[in-house]
Amino acid sequence: MPQAELIHKDLTDSVIGAFYKVYNGLGFGFLENAYSLAMERELIKRGHTIVRELPVKIRFEGETLCCHRIDML
Repeated sequence: MPQAELIHKDLTDSVIGAFYKVYNGLGFGFLENAYSLAMERELIKRGHTIVRELPVKIRFEGETLCCHRIDML
């Protein structure tokens, strides 16, 4: 069966590659903040624009329920 092509293959490859570079470079055992900072730096080095702690409204049936923050976008 033919394999489906990703819509944003270059972006997907870059983000997954950044993840593996960070994980292989730091290993395991650190708190989330260390990985998050390293991931941010690696993605910026790869030319991505990063937004941290982005507030988003959670809506249900047209009404805002609450606000959450996205770690990284």
